Amino acid sequence: MPPTAPRVTDLPLTVEQSRRRPNLRAVPAGYDLDALPIHLPPHPGEAVLSWMRRLAVRYDVPVRDLLRGAGTRRRISSSRTIATRLRNQPGLVARLGLTAEQTKPFIKVQPLTAATTNYSATFGHSLPSQPQFRYCPYCLAEADPWWPDHWHSPLSWICPTHHIYLLNACPACGQPPHGQFAWIGHVIELHRCPSRRPTTPRAGHQRSHEWCNADLTTAPTTTAAPAGVAGQQLLHDWANDPPTAPVTVAGLDVTHRIAFQALVELIDAGTPGVDLLDLADDPAEMGPALADAAHVLSAADLSSAADRATMLTYDGPHAPVRPTSRLTNHRYSPLLAAIQLAGIRDHLPTADQMMFRTVHHAPRYPATHLHDPQQIRQLRLPEHNPRLPEPTPAWIPQTIWPLCVPEPLLGCTNHALRDSLLAMALVKIGNHEQWMKICQHLRLPATHPNRIGTYLRYAQARGTWPAIHTALDSLITRLQHHPPPIDYQQRRMTGRNINLLTEAVQVGRRQHPTDTGLRTLTRQFWERFTAGDIAYGPEALRLDPDTPSYADYRRLNPLRHADLFHSAHQYLLAIHMAEGPLIWTPEQSR
Repeated sequence: MPPTAPRVTDLPLTVEQSRRRPNLRAVPAGYDLDALPIHLPPHPGEAVLSWMRRLAVRYDVPVRDLLRGAGTRRRISSSRTIATRLRNQPGLVARLGLTAEQTKPFIKVQPLTAATTNYSATFGHSLPSQPQFRYCPYCLAEADPWWPDHWHSPLSWICPTHHIYLLNACPACGQPPHGQFAWIGHVIELHRCPSRRPTTPRAGHQRSHEWCNADLTTAPTTTAAPAGVAGQQLLHDWANDPPTAPVTVAGLDVTHRIAFQALVELIDAGTPGVDLLDLADDPAEMGPALADAAHVLSAADLSSAADRATMLTYDGPHAPVRPTSRLTNHRYSPLLAAIQLAGIRDHLPTADQMMFRTVHHAPRYPATHLHDPQQIRQLRLPEHNPRLPEPTPAWIPQTIWPLCVPEPLLGCTNHALRDSLLAMALVKIGNHEQWMKICQHLRLPATHPNRIGTYLRYAQARGTWPAIHTALDSLITRLQHHPPPIDYQQRRMTGRNINLLTEAVQVGRRQHPTDTGLRTLTRQFWERFTAGDIAYGPEALRLDPDTPSYADYRRLNPLRHADLFHSAHQYLLAIHMAEGPLIWTPEQSR
């Protein structure tokens, strides 16, 4: 008799069938087998490692086993990995007994930590790689001790509750709490040191690593001065508030982010030779600098703040004035820049006054390649209108627009020299480049850097410099609100192609015949097209301003050939060798 054929249900499941088969944990039975039968709400602002340690003490299960029971399978290689994994996997926190309402604020990066990270990223500092903690013995001596997240921040030096300096090492073994990773497999109360003692020799040349288990609440403490406590509280307040929320500091309306970063930079300036972001440094050493920094920013105005900011030096690393190369290689606090420059604005050379825009209530550093769009709001004060574009040489013609000449200089007879030097000064507003580089932008003679120095000293001696400076800075501000529709830098490059301009003029001449010579028409068109002066034009067209031919040329009326020049410009637009109108003046933007 043939054997009975197997039933379908007895056949082994295929791979596809096994995938569709419901998991035992998914079978509804009134409870969830994925979540562990534990629950311990975290305290507001509690560190992730603190909550995990409390959970381990509560249920007498090491942190490593709790994480494995919650479903993590990847190896945990450091203390920092625990916090990172819980923040990146909210479901893991849920399986450890927290509700959705408890999970969201718990896994969020705490304000002081977020502000410190933003500060380090903005100013190019590196944060400590080891997840060390400082601690307050009095806080750990309470009935239900826990470790706040701000103890992990290197900018936390004073306990805001007990007004004592935080400690960064165990009084028994001398090691920083949570500096080692072994505590993850050991259940230990939160007021005790979770580190292993340094190795000690035993018989047979073996070494043991005994648990320290010292009572951290017995560590000696030092009371902080009230001024230092106020400075630490100021750090917490500015970190806790929204970064872009307004706050008045030293008479200026700034954001909380800018105020926080300025306070940290002042503390760093007051502690030379100390790494501000190193958790191993003694917090008691930071007390005087913390008090002095808070004293500076509590001033009523910029002048008073500048008098108090004795830790800021002329060539220091935090708010330098010289050398200029430092301004282009590092980012600096805009608030400290305003304080530093406000105290010395009247003693700066004219070129520096233009570069730092000292005519404003709050001077500023010039824009560099470091002022990228993502960080410009952190490197500019709100009154600087960070949304506006930064000035560029492409906005400025070779000679300043005739109607924009400052009133004290209207009587000057050498218009070519005056207007070209004013164009150079206009480029210098908010610009760190040297005069020679500015001359190259505007295609002016190499003798102009010496000439403008003499010209500005002359204006200063006559007492007309403040009015000239104010007029030029106001013009740049107008251009920031209404940038020119012409790229004068590109126009100057195109204007070097004499054959192209001559061809365009010939096109216009065929449409609008005239008896004026082609060379004269080309010169006039070059001046209108580039907004320059033929005294500084291409060599083939240039006229010496000290010769009669230049004077005769100046007596010609270029408006006579306006239609011809319009046709020549249309030709350049058609062949994509120009953009924007033929001529433009700032008065057109009003």
